[in-house]
Amino acid sequence: MKTIFYPTIDVFIYQLTEGLGDDPQEEGEANILAFVNLFPSSEQEKIREAITEQKSLPAKSGGFWQLLSRDSHYLDLPYSHIPKSPQVTEDKREDSKNLEQLEDRFYNLQGYYYPMISPDTLGLLFDCSVYRFDKAQPIESFQRLKSLVPQSESALGKSWILSGYSQASNQLGELAKEIYKEFRKSEDVKGGELRLEWEWQNHLDGKFLGHNIFWIPPYLIADSIPGNSGVLIVIYNPETIPDPVIQRESSNLNRDWMNLFGFQNKILWAYQQANDIKDQLYEQFIEIRRTILEIKSTEQNKTEIDIENLQLIFKSRVKILSDYAINLCYLEVQIYTIETNLHNYELCLNNIENKSQIIGETSLSCFKDFIDVVNHQYKKQVEKDYASLKPGMTALENLLDTIKNIVELEKGERDRNIENLIGATGIGLGTASAAASSIANFIGEIRSQPDGTQPGGWEKFSFAFFFSIGIGVLFFVASWKIIKILRSRP
Repeated sequence: MKTIFYPTIDVFIYQLTEGLGDDPQEEGEANILAFVNLFPSSEQEKIREAITEQKSLPAKSGGFWQLLSRDSHYLDLPYSHIPKSPQVTEDKREDSKNLEQLEDRFYNLQGYYYPMISPDTLGLLFDCSVYRFDKAQPIESFQRLKSLVPQSESALGKSWILSGYSQASNQLGELAKEIYKEFRKSEDVKGGELRLEWEWQNHLDGKFLGHNIFWIPPYLIADSIPGNSGVLIVIYNPETIPDPVIQRESSNLNRDWMNLFGFQNKILWAYQQANDIKDQLYEQFIEIRRTILEIKSTEQNKTEIDIENLQLIFKSRVKILSDYAINLCYLEVQIYTIETNLHNYELCLNNIENKSQIIGETSLSCFKDFIDVVNHQYKKQVEKDYASLKPGMTALENLLDTIKNIVELEKGERDRNIENLIGATGIGLGTASAAASSIANFIGEIRSQPDGTQPGGWEKFSFAFFFSIGIGVLFFVASWKIIKILRSRP
């Protein structure tokens, strides 16, 4: 059984305050609540008040800063012991008669919650150790420490540092491998043991404060444990345990690690968001194409355009058309998000390396591999997706312009028809009126009988009325055709 002194887990957990397009009253409040729930119930009100206070202040620059500005920046663990085995209950702890029995059954714990905040993200560093330097602990203790880590399904991401002391300098690689496998043992890893073996074979080595580090980057484990953004194993190999320099300097770099992993998690989150948006855009583009084809097929064999049908087709797809434009904009935003956070990641990585080299040999080239992956895979892929989907926006604009032109042309044609109708009607009415006035004086002669009998009043009115209507209709038809011919000429 492999052992290690002072096994420690540091997990960096991130939660967006508000995503792009989120409603502050709904998504924003839900995100804050998810973050607050990471803390012990006795401290949650303090955390919520601190978030409200910090959000009311002008945003600071330079990444994360302490969320708690009063008293201590840290919150202690609410417990000091944990059973070495899940089968050991707290009741058995109470039955322990002496310290030796307690140490046999329980791990003595030390740790804290360190909440931080940036302009758009909340961060928590959860630190937990088996606090005993005179006796090495089985590496299974990492699994027990892991069980204490607060969980959040909506977290932006989380990154892990597993550390401890060992004086077996010739077997550090094998020890780190066993720690990694033990740490992952409780997870439902796709591919099982073979997957874990492959992940370890592709890990990257480095140096930190003169000691060995082993980095399993997020792109190796993203498929097997979504939301976990890399595992860093640090095995200190000092002459004395504990080493006060290691303890002091590693603690001083907590904020720098919070920033580095924060930028990394934002890049991974933006890349995942870009993939989700791309899938939506592909589906929406299919609907845009269907709309174009439906409009073409509907109007192809018609001499007159059915505006009502055109509007019906458009209204049934208007949400998809608008969502496509919005999602394309969101996809472009992810490109800028990746670029900005990658730049900050590089600056932060250089800063950690420069600070650490003063204390001891430090080489963090294993983290620089992530920069190449982002530049040549993540960023390039999103840029290609955007370039391939942007023509869909052009098709959408052309569709809208086509519909607009069709409606305007049809409206203009209808307006001209109305003008022609009004003109012809005016001529018809004028002619009918003139005819009625003229014929009134001659009705007696026109309608007189051979015996000289004159028609009655009703008969005179009927004849004048229908005769004038006939004249009016005749002139209306004639003028309608003439006006239409004249106005159709260029």
